[in-house]
This record gives sequence, structure tokens and C-alpha cells, in this order.
Amino acid sequence: MVESAKPEEPRAPKANRVGLWPVWDFAVHVAVGTLIFAVIGSAAVGLDLVSHKLQSFGVDAVIFYGLKAAEYALFTTDLVLFLVFIVRTAVRAGRSF
Repeated sequence: MVESAKPEEPRAPKANRVGLWPVWDFAVHVAVGTLIFAVIGSAAVGLDLVSHKLQSFGVDAVIFYGLKAAEYALFTTDLVLFLVFIVRTAVRAGRSF
């Protein structure tokens, strides 16, 4: 005897995220992203403080400018990626409505 295939039970539709959930998600993402930006940005500030302190000790100019280049590169990368993150999060939140 051939067993007949059981029909699949209908699934409940996924609950749509309505109301202010997209706004809440956006706010949480912005808060966490800002915190991460501040942590990485503080590393750039730390490099600035170290480079100025080392300059007062008479460290070679190549080391000083190398630290300054690293500081600017770190901060610029952090800022650009933060802005990209905020824009992408805003677009996703906008699509949720």
C-alpha cells in the first residue's frame, strides 16, 4: 500500500513589526554605534596625547609624524564607517514602515 503524503499544515504568517519598533531599533543601533565610535575615537585622542608628550621629550620627527598619520587615519576611518553605519541603519528603518 502506498501511503499518501500528509499535507503541510498552514503556517501562521510572520508578525509584522508595526508601530514604533523600527524607530526603537534605529535608536538602539544609533546608541550602540555611537558608543563604539566613541571608544575607537578615544584611541585617536590617546594617540594625539601620546604624540604630543613624546614630542616634548624630543622624539624624532619621523616617529611624531607617523603617530600623527596613524591618528588621522584611525579617526577618519572611524568617522566614515560611523556615517555609513548610520545611513544604512536609517535606510533599513525606513524600509520597515
